[in-house]
Parts: sequence; C-alpha cells; structure tokens
Amino acid sequence: MFDTIEDDTQQQKKKSTVEYEADVMKQVGDTIVRFVGNVVFHHNGAIIQCDSAFRYNNRKFDCFGNVIINQDSTYIYGDKVVYDEDLNRAQVFAPLIKLTNGAQTVMYTYFLIFDTKTKVGEYWGGGVVTNRDNVMESQFGTFYSETNDVKLSGSVSMRSVDYRVKTDSLKFNLDTEITTFLARTYIWDNQEDFITSQSGRYDNRVRTYTFTDNAYIMTKEQESWADSIIYVSSTREAFMQGNIQLLDTAQKTLAFGDWGYHSDSTKLTILAARPSIRSWEEKGDTAFMRADSIYIETLPLGSSKPGVSKRVKRKHNTDTTQLATNNLSVPDSLNTPIADSTSTPDSLQISPAVLERRDTFPQDNLPKVEAVPDSLNQQNADTTDRRIRAFANVMIYRKDVQAACDSLVSYTIDSSMTMFVKPVLWSGDNQITAEQIDAYITNEELDWADFTGNPIVAQRVDSTRFNQAKGKMLKTLFRNNELYHSILSGNVLNYYYFEEGTEVVSFDKLEGAELDITYADREPEIMKWIGSSEWVMYPIDAIPADQQQLLEGFEWRTEGRATSGAQVSDRVVRASQRALYSGIKKPTFPIEEQINDYKKKLLESGEWYDRTDLPTRTADYFKEQQQSGEWEKMNKKTDVP
Repeated sequence: MFDTIEDDTQQQKKKSTVEYEADVMKQVGDTIVRFVGNVVFHHNGAIIQCDSAFRYNNRKFDCFGNVIINQDSTYIYGDKVVYDEDLNRAQVFAPLIKLTNGAQTVMYTYFLIFDTKTKVGEYWGGGVVTNRDNVMESQFGTFYSETNDVKLSGSVSMRSVDYRVKTDSLKFNLDTEITTFLARTYIWDNQEDFITSQSGRYDNRVRTYTFTDNAYIMTKEQESWADSIIYVSSTREAFMQGNIQLLDTAQKTLAFGDWGYHSDSTKLTILAARPSIRSWEEKGDTAFMRADSIYIETLPLGSSKPGVSKRVKRKHNTDTTQLATNNLSVPDSLNTPIADSTSTPDSLQISPAVLERRDTFPQDNLPKVEAVPDSLNQQNADTTDRRIRAFANVMIYRKDVQAACDSLVSYTIDSSMTMFVKPVLWSGDNQITAEQIDAYITNEELDWADFTGNPIVAQRVDSTRFNQAKGKMLKTLFRNNELYHSILSGNVLNYYYFEEGTEVVSFDKLEGAELDITYADREPEIMKWIGSSEWVMYPIDAIPADQQQLLEGFEWRTEGRATSGAQVSDRVVRASQRALYSGIKKPTFPIEEQINDYKKKLLESGEWYDRTDLPTRTADYFKEQQQSGEWEKMNKKTDVP
C-alpha cells in the first residue's frame, strides 16, 4: 500500500510529506494506524524500512523489527526507531546500533539520533568508528552525512598503523582522511616520536601533521617547540615557524629561531630568522652563538671532517714551565733599559716539542691529532659526529671569550671550530684577528687556537694606543677560557707601549723570528723573543713623525663584540617537558574493547546480528512514484486480519 501524510500546519508555505508503503495497514484508533510487512517510510530523501510500525498522528511514528535507515550512502541498523517529523529526527534503539557509510566506514554505538533534514547523526554513551585503517572511539560523536565528517568529543582516542592519538575533541573526514584537532592533542607515531599541540590537523594521505598553536615534538634525542609545525611523518621532516626552541640534553645545546627545518632521516636542522645556539657546561658556564642562518648536522662517525676518521682529543703540553721560555737565556724586553736601538741578541733554539713551527698548513688546516676516546657525548661517541655551520654576522659570547666572523663551522669529532672571513677573537682587552681561526675545545673549555693568514694580536692601552704584534702564524693557549699564552712566528713585527705605573713612557718597535707572550689575568706579563731580533725604543714624546704606530692590516674592532649572552640570544628558554610528557600514557581504547566484547556476547546469544542487508526501496523509487502518480493507483488499504 502506498500513501502520504501531509503537513497540517497551514502557515507553512511548503508542505512536508511523509510517504509510506506497507503490505497491510489498519486503523486501530482515532489517529493510530498500524503497518505490517515490508513497511517503508520516505521523508527528506531518507528511507526508513522495518517489519512493522505505528503512526500515532500525522507527525510521529514508531518502527519495529529489522529497522534500516538509508540516506545517500549512509545506512543505520537498529531494532526500533521513533521518528518525529516536526523535528525530522529518528531516534534509534538496539542493544548495539550500527552505521555504515560506503564500503570503508563502520560505526557502533549504544544510542543514536539521526536528523533526516540536516543529514546529521549524533551518538552518546560511547562509540567506535572505523574508516579504512583508522580506528576512533569517544564518548560522544556527530556524523555529518552531507560532508562525510565525524566530530568526536570526550575521551577521544584514535589510531592507525602510523600513529596513536589522544585528545578531547577532533573532526575526521571519511573521504579525505584529514583529521582536525580541536583541543589539546597528544600523538605518538610509529617511530615513538611524541607530538602535542593545542590545535592542528593530520592528512593521512600524505602523512603530514600541521600544528598551529604551541606545538611540541619529543624524540629520543631532543625536544622541539614552535608556534606552528608541519611534520611529514613519512619522511620524518619538520617545518617550524615562530618561537622555535630545540633542546638536546645529550649535546647540552639549545637552538632557537623563527623559521626552521629538521629532517630526522638525514639528521639535518636548519634555523633562520634570528637563529641562535646556547651550549652549557657541567660547571654552569654558557656559550652563546648567533648568525643569520645555522645548519646543524648529525653524521656518521668519520664523515663530518676531512682527514679525521676517529673521535679524537688533542694532546698538547699546557705546562707553562715547559712551554714558556723562562729557562732560556733570553733578555727580557720589559727589563731592558730604554735606548735608541739595540743589537740583535744571540739566536736561540727551541725544541719542536715545546713549539711546533710550520710555514705551511695541510689543505684542511687541521693540527696533528692523536686518536683517543672522547669523554663528551658518550651516548653517540662510537657512531655519530655533529657538525654546525653558521653563516653571516656570526657572534659568539662566553663570559671570558668573545668572537665574531662571517661564517663558522664546528665539529664534535675533534671538538674544533673554524672561523672564516674577517674573524676576530677577544679575551678581556686582548684582540686577535686573522684570515682564519681554528679553535679547539677540551673538557668543555676553550683550550687552544691557531690563527693563520696575517694574524695580529693586540691589546688596548688607552683610547688611541694599542700594543700590536703580527707574523705569519699565531698559536694561543687558554686556561679556564682565558688567554694565557701566545706564540707568534714568522717575520714577527711588534709595536709595544712601555708603561711605568699608569704612565706610558716609550714606544717600542721589535722585529724578529718568533715572539712568546705569557699573560696573567689576560694582561701581557712576560714577552720573550726567540731567535734573532731587532729592537728600537722611542721615548713617548720623541716618536718620529714618519713612524707608523698601527700595523698594516690592524683594526681595533668593537662592532660585533657581544657584551652579554642576552645580546647574542635574547630568547626565553622553555623548560624541558620530557618528564611530564613521558608520563602521559598512550590510549588503550577501552570503549572499543567494551563494544567488541559486548558484540561478541550478543552474536553468541543470538540477540543481535551484525547486519549488512539493504532496504527494498530507495528514495528514487518514491520520487518516480510521485512523478508518475502511481500512488493513487495502488491497491486499496487492507485491514490486518
């Protein structure tokens, strides 16, 4: 039988119609009609099919037995449906309600309401949604059939072969497999990396996360923060922007920037837009570095630096009783009486063990090294090196030493750092420049450095006077990060202002083969010439007008010298969150477990079936009947026997 129920609200401009069909229909009350056998209702393009039904008035009816609701590609299976045409709402009842959408999506829940006009379904009391290899569960859920979105809230958990998710609210599109995170979300990927953010999304097709609010990533090696992060799970690449911080406790480093890139597969990190690095020591001192761009690489052992294949620590003689030339019969220039000129002192020989003399360097400018185990970074000591490259406007600050250059590269394999293009190093009032500086670290402290290419060591005397010395090669030694010994060799020329108390009394010009300077409290204390030398002294008020007082190539540089760590890196440091987030447990999917156990019991008892049947009528069928007028020619209504 086929008929319609028309809206009796006259104020409505357009009538809403419920069409129905059944084998038998019987009036059982003034407003109650009973339907039996192949009962089908059609409203708002939705089909509701059942074994029997009661219509209580023109607006409400109940459906019983093998109920199916179908609208477009959505199918809902239950035992009973209460339908309210005024609200366009079908409330579904069953021990376990099933909803499918296409061949890829299945949902199970206990309570469900479906709106046939908006095509929106809502469940509560717990539900599980499966879409391809994605499994989701939550206390509450809303399904939008028009857009194929599922919005979940309350104890939300989600998983696939690539990740596990825990949050309080998310939206998932069944077609695109794009997940939108609507609350603080915690994610564990299949590499055991941990990710969290206040909001963002995940595109499963390209395995890419986009986090847009206070994002955080924790790996085994480091922690990363940024305002926004795009993380490509398949390639393990992260693109970061805004307030970036990278914390590596094994390397004792913090890195910052406002734009960043990190590849976990290639172990490359790039930082730009005010990037900086802080390195700290067990003793509490911190080194600061900034540049326009910084590259941090972790490489297989022996591949980071040409000529060095094993982790090494340099051995040199830092005993000043052996390194200094106190035991040699050399006149002390500081104690020699002032004269117009002096003859050359006797030539002296110095053991190569005390001072290595080289006029040329190997191509890679490396000192001779001896391979020994490195006590630093024991976690990766046998397998990896770290290389840091910094480009443009490089500044370095430590409490006792500062430096600047145009570019820099440092290596953990031999704890070295090379500075290029107008590099300069300051220690107190001492300044050292060269075309290239190679500095070396031992036990987390600056140990020694080689200066090649027109090296000049200088010290400020007053605002216009500077002690200066230049040669072909300069080696400096440091103790507690302070300059305490320098050896200048190869056509050395020295300009020196001799002081008595606070008064400058002479200007000294010295030339020779090598100059050895010992410092105390970063001030020259002993100056010794090794080999033949020439020495001229001028009273301070009798310096010839044509006598230059600044060496060729000398420049006292103040620009680029940092006076504090904050001048190099003014970033606010975030505290490690590893302990906090390591304590967050992965999702265990208790709702899914409960529903699966309940489904198994229902199937075993025969109280419920996991149905896949389809309705016998479609929305198109009713549309065709409506257009052809066939409903007026249907068989007469027949009472139930």
